[in-house]
This record gives sequence, C-alpha cells and structure tokens, in this order.
Amino acid sequence: MIIRSRAPARIYFGGGGTDISPYPEVRGGATLNASIDKYVYTTLVPKYDQSIQVATSAHKKTFQFKDAGEVKLSGDLDIIRAVLKLMEIKHGANIFIRSDLPPNTGLGTAASTAVSVIGAFNHIIEKKLNRYEIAELAYKVEEFLGRVGGKQNQYSTAFGGINLIEYRGGNNVRMVPVKMRRGHVYELEKSLVLAFVGSRGDEANLQSMVKVQKESYFDQKVLETLDKLKAITYEMYHSLSSGDLLYFGELMDEAYQTKKNIYSGFVTPSMEKIYNIAKGAGAMGGRVLGLGKGGHMLFFCEPNREHEVAAVLQAAGCGIVDFGFEFDGLQSWEVSGTM
Repeated sequence: MIIRSRAPARIYFGGGGTDISPYPEVRGGATLNASIDKYVYTTLVPKYDQSIQVATSAHKKTFQFKDAGEVKLSGDLDIIRAVLKLMEIKHGANIFIRSDLPPNTGLGTAASTAVSVIGAFNHIIEKKLNRYEIAELAYKVEEFLGRVGGKQNQYSTAFGGINLIEYRGGNNVRMVPVKMRRGHVYELEKSLVLAFVGSRGDEANLQSMVKVQKESYFDQKVLETLDKLKAITYEMYHSLSSGDLLYFGELMDEAYQTKKNIYSGFVTPSMEKIYNIAKGAGAMGGRVLGLGKGGHMLFFCEPNREHEVAAVLQAAGCGIVDFGFEFDGLQSWEVSGTM
C-alpha cells in the first residue's frame, strides 16, 4: 500500500502578527487567509520492519534510520524528523517529499510540509486526528524546532479555502469560512498578482525579527498598530463577503502602510520600490507575505490592469507565480504500484 497526501500553500490578506503570542491571549487576533493550488506532496510506503528512509526532491541525499527512536534533529529535513518524534511513529516507512514551491519564501511551505507528512501518517494510524488537531500538531512541530510564530499557516493549509481565522490563545482557534458568490471568488482571483521579489535570508535572521516583535508587544504603539491591523482585517472580511472588491483593494493598501510600523526591516527599500512600481502600473494595494525582507508579495489590481502590473514587476526582476484558490486543504489517498 502506498499513501500520498498533499497540503496547500497559503497567501494572506490581513492580520499577520495578531496571531503571534501574547497578542491573541491579551486582545484576540484575526487573520484573513486563502489556500492556493501549490502543494507539498508526501509519499509514504509503510514497511514491516522499523527502519525509516526519508528523501525529498530538493535534496540529493537520503536519510536512513534503524527506527524512529534513532531520529535526531540535524538541520536537514528537521520538520519531517520532528513529525516522526511528536507522532511517536513505531513502524518503518519510506517517505518522499516534493514541493511545488521553494522553501522560506513567505507562502507557508514549512507548515504545508508538516501538515502533509502528518496527513500521510494520519491516513494509516488507528486513532485519526481531525483537522484542528492536525493544525495544532503542525504548530507544535514549529515549537519543537525552536521557531516562534503564529498559527495561521498551519490552520490555513489544514482546512483550505478562504477563511477568517480568529485566535484567543492556546488552541482556541475559530475558522470562519468567507461566504462569497462564485463570481466574486473568480473576480478576486483574477485581480491578484503574486510576485517573488527575492531571497529572505536565513531562517535564524527571520526568527530574530519575530522575537523582537514578540518582546515589543506590550509597547503601546505596537499594540495600537496590531489593533488597527485587526480592525482592517475584519473590514476586509466584510468587503469580501459583500463582494465590494474595490474597497478590499483599498484596504490592502491601508494594511500594507500600517504593517510597516511594527518593526524596521519588514519592508526593505527594494521591496518598497517594487510596491510603488506596482501601484504606478495599476495595483490598488498589496502586501508582503510572511516575515518580510524578501520572498513573495501579493498585489490587488484595478480591473483589467493585472497584466500591466505583472509586466512591470517582471521588468523589475520579479518572478510572477500563476495560481488559483483551492478549497480542499489537506488530502490523503491510497494508490497501488511503486513510489
């Protein structure tokens, strides 16, 4: 028996930072997210012995262990190693991971990887985890690896779709699907341009920025900024629900201008230049995805000007990523044959 699973990447429109402790516990956080049709795939072949073999499309080497107890963190494929530890896998398996997107570019692929691997094992364990439990376990993987952050990536990839996600601390997370007419979904998808603007640097550098953000959460200016971002997020939710997409585009610009106040370095001078180039070509608003300093940026464009925005961004050296929304989230299935 061969098990396959896939978990989507995500974009988000607003509220980033309000999902990071201690803000949810103190004020309650909210993000507006959408999963997209770019996936992390896991292939899992159970074995009769206890040996474990792990390989990915991005690595030329294969990792082998006598059993799960031998698995230790090393810096290579630690997300997969952490899943094996936390799920207390007792049996052997051959595991292969493939991603449609490169890692560390702001699209939540680390969470997608964790959710995808968890989903493959969840397909064969006796006591199944529900989507909330899978998202929480994927977040614990990040904690296990010493990474600080919020929970929007894990929940977005596990559930799929376009959602308002509310956070009240701990595992008190509420998924609120955005109810939109089909035509409005198509129009939103048509209006968006996703661009890769360059490398974000190493994970340690990005994590240090999050640490600074966490430590400054009780600064009055930071709290006021996060409160405003949350209010904009709810406005975005209502604008999507009502189909007022032009107002949504204006709100994306307001959120971008507001988010820059949280900490320096989130938007680099080159990213600010790219943002202004996009606005000059017809973007109404946009946002930085993930922790900033590079990676991907998302733009909402005036009607029938998305091709102009994409063209000037390409001329500026950005890579344009074609995508669509997806609404299934984590999926797993069985196939016959070989890996």
